[in-house]
Amino acid sequence: MTARGLGNQPDDKAEIELALATRSGESLSVQASVGLAPLAIAARLSLEKLALAGYAPYLAPFLNGTLAGVVSGSSEVNAAMDEGGLRVGLRGASVRASELKLSQPGTEILRLASLTLAAAEIDTRKRVATGVEAALKGGRLDLRRDADGRLNLASLRVPATSGKTAEAGAPPSAGEAASSPAPAAAADTGSWVVDLKQVALEDFSLGLEDAAITPGTRFELAPMEVRVQGLSTRPGVQGSITAKIGFDRGGSIEANGPLSITPLAGKLTLDARGLAIVPFQPYFTRFINALVTSGTLSAAGELQWQPGADGTSVTYSGDAGVGGFTLMDREATQPLVSFKTLQIDDIKAPFKKVDEKGKFTLTITKV
Repeated sequence: MTARGLGNQPDDKAEIELALATRSGESLSVQASVGLAPLAIAARLSLEKLALAGYAPYLAPFLNGTLAGVVSGSSEVNAAMDEGGLRVGLRGASVRASELKLSQPGTEILRLASLTLAAAEIDTRKRVATGVEAALKGGRLDLRRDADGRLNLASLRVPATSGKTAEAGAPPSAGEAASSPAPAAAADTGSWVVDLKQVALEDFSLGLEDAAITPGTRFELAPMEVRVQGLSTRPGVQGSITAKIGFDRGGSIEANGPLSITPLAGKLTLDARGLAIVPFQPYFTRFINALVTSGTLSAAGELQWQPGADGTSVTYSGDAGVGGFTLMDREATQPLVSFKTLQIDDIKAPFKKVDEKGKFTLTITKV
């Protein structure tokens, strides 16, 4: 570390250089210009090859699991003290991670071959982030809902405890969860404004397991390719999304169209082909005393949703078809309904939700 010209006079500017390295190859470098009267810092930070596994004790109070991977990053940092307090801003910030793994004992929840995050500028006082980009490649996420309806992701958070830190990777006991005090309400400092330039998801898979229904079911969405551009949390800003998603039991969905966050609205062109119906059977067997043993669903049309003064409305307009369908009795001894092809054209299906109550109407032009 070297420091030159450090002083407490208004015109004094110190030039500071700091370089740290570990035996495992991790490094941190800082080049900064620092003034003390008033406090003003302009710095360039660079972090290389940080091995997350070595910092597990620092994550344990917050993360009920194990995080591994290698992280690098860099950014310009500007900090200044004025009448409003300390103002911190980042410019040209980027984070690069490789071989990320998030797990709990015996279960891997998330794996990413590479993750890149970047932002053109971040102002912590104004709570604005512009030019935000993200790229995720070669990964997998496993989501599981247990018999009590709880998602596995919820168990990653370490609950607040009285003077005790949960052991990393071990889920909290029922007694600990029940006795945990509610966190104090945070001061309302306003929401962040985020201008999203692009998010790209490539070569990704999503495993879904649901034990809250009987019988339990599991299926996988793969491969997944998703690209989002031009979104923002600013009111009225509209971006776009393009997605291609495959299913392990056969079939695929493609979707593209405009999308907005504030308000949450979209208008997507959908093309679903050959989606297997059987994996979703546990969700509707409670409504019918029969079993679907085969069948695929296809659809091509437009899905639109938008908020209104009296609630959110969702509308599907297009065609749909079912192929190779067989419905058996509950014992699967004889078919009740069987057909090769059923095509339904010119569907208009609006749904409106108002105060937790839904109104659904269906118009079909041709079967």
